[in-house]
Amino acid sequence: MPAIRGYAGYSYRWEGDDALWSSASRRSGEHILPAQGECIQCHTEAAGGVLGLELNQLGDFSYEAGVYDQVDTLQYIGVLPADLQEVEPLDGSARAWLHANCSGCHRPDGSNVELDLRFEAEIDWCAPPTLGMGDTLRAALLARVGTRNAGQMPPLATDQVDLEGLELLQAELPSCPDPEDSG
Repeated sequence: MPAIRGYAGYSYRWEGDDALWSSASRRSGEHILPAQGECIQCHTEAAGGVLGLELNQLGDFSYEAGVYDQVDTLQYIGVLPADLQEVEPLDGSARAWLHANCSGCHRPDGSNVELDLRFEAEIDWCAPPTLGMGDTLRAALLARVGTRNAGQMPPLATDQVDLEGLELLQAELPSCPDPEDSG
């Protein structure tokens, strides 16, 4: 079993109150559990092995007592150390969606595609894509996020298009001029 930093991937499914290990790819309710060897396709060394919440995904949260910054709250209750570097929170934009859903793989040294989808990356949406499915990077990305077959993104663990995410990307990613109009 391939491992990153000494850790290996394991999928578990719930049956009642029990978490059961699943070594083979399988469906569990609405979810697809990746096979054990598939985990490192996304949990890459470049992403630090673990995919999960990042500090810049935490912002204000409405508690019973009022609206407070989640990082400050987690520091106050001792979950996070007090000496963290300040980070700018991500907004609810398409770039934040891409960062949360795609940048684990799509970052420098993260995959075999030279595409950096981290929030802070500079992206030319009108450039030709490195893989087909459109004339521009924008068109290719929308096609891959909006399909569930060969070439889908994300490549694992889903057979349903995130319609809200796709609509957000369609609305917020900059439009590109029609290549037919440039001649």
